[in-house]
Formats: sequence, structure tokens, C-alpha cells
Amino acid sequence: MKKCLIAFVFYSLSIVAVLAQAIGGNNSLSVTTTTANVALPASAAYPAVLIVPAPGSTGEVFYNFGTTNAVTATVSSPSLPNGGICFASQGPKTYLAAITSSGAATLRITQLTQCPQGFNFVAGTSGGVVVVTPMPSKGAGAYSSATVGTSDSTILAASSASYMLDLVNNSATATVCINFGATATISGTLCAAGEYTLPPLWHRSWENNFIPTDAIHAIASAASTPLTVGAK
Repeated sequence: MKKCLIAFVFYSLSIVAVLAQAIGGNNSLSVTTTTANVALPASAAYPAVLIVPAPGSTGEVFYNFGTTNAVTATVSSPSLPNGGICFASQGPKTYLAAITSSGAATLRITQLTQCPQGFNFVAGTSGGVVVVTPMPSKGAGAYSSATVGTSDSTILAASSASYMLDLVNNSATATVCINFGATATISGTLCAAGEYTLPPLWHRSWENNFIPTDAIHAIASAASTPLTVGAK
């Protein structure tokens, strides 16, 4: 009987928590390589601020909060995680500024009474540890093929990957050397220091916290080495 009563109490509390959630307002901010800002959509009565990049956003977003519409963001400001982020408290901040290093993005901004359950968050707009939110991107056409030869070639242009990058060496015998933003070199089957080695039938992927945006150069130990490139 006691166990049943305890279970009922916890169940009742969870219902109250769900019912207590309310949305104060929504806003959007178009972000480019020039800083822009927008007022947060509601008052401090809705302290949680949810910021999520809209589908189709292509640029890495850097953000900054402020108390007036003079607030700006730079590429040295905090980087917005790919899936978005929720701040448990806006504090005294009433404006959000954002900028991209390249490309463009649209931010969806929602103010709520609390961050959604299951959505990771930071303590407030003035600080805290940034955690990636579990909101995966999805879509088609992210993967393509490339052929790598014994001289350097660019297999992916700069800023082509914002959500994920995946490189697969499909050769059973050749080694591929990858360099980011610079010419790739190879000596036999050895890649130079600072390069990434893809041995035969090996792959490497980047997602969540960090995705390289450099142009990707590749070279192989054998001609016509097949490579699969995934980027979104």
C-alpha cells in the first residue's frame, strides 16, 4: 500500500509539472555574416529561452544576449549547438544577437515557463556550461561519392558541413590522407603531421559538438581510390 501511495504521489507531481508548462511567445531571427538582433518574445514571467536553428540553416551561429537593441554578436561569441539550446533563465537580458561565420541561418526563439523535459539546458543567459540538445537534423542527399588520386584534390568546399561530416575510405588496399584547409600530402602510405589518416575500409565522422568547416583536401596512395563523403 505504501509503495502504491508513493508511486501515485510521483505520478501526480509529473502531471502538475506538465500542466505548469506554458509558452509566453515566439520570435524569429534571420542570421547572416552581419550581426543582427531581436527582442525576446515575452517577459521574465516566462524565464526559459529556447533557441533552435530552423531546417535549412547552413551557417554556424554565434550568439550573445543583451539588455538593449544595441547588443551585437561576433564570431568570438558562444557557438550555438547544432540542435539548439534552452536557457533556464533569461535573467535581465531582453535581446538576442547572432551572427554566422559563413552561410545563413534562421533562429526560432520561444519563451516558456521552463525548459522542456528531456531537453538539455544551461543555467542562465549570463553563463553556465553549454550542453548539446538531443534534436537530430534529418534530410536526404547528404552522401555522395568522390574519387581520390595520387595528387591533392579538394573533395569538399569550405562550409559545406554544419550538422555532420562523414568520410569513408571504400578501398580495401589504399590509404587516404585528409587535410583541412590545406594541401594534402602522402609518402607511401604515411600521412604528414597535422593530417588525418583513413586506412583501407576505414571511416571518420564528426557531429554534435564540433564539425570542421574547412575545405577538405585528400590524396591517396593509389589512383582512383573511392571515397564516400557525407556532409549536411
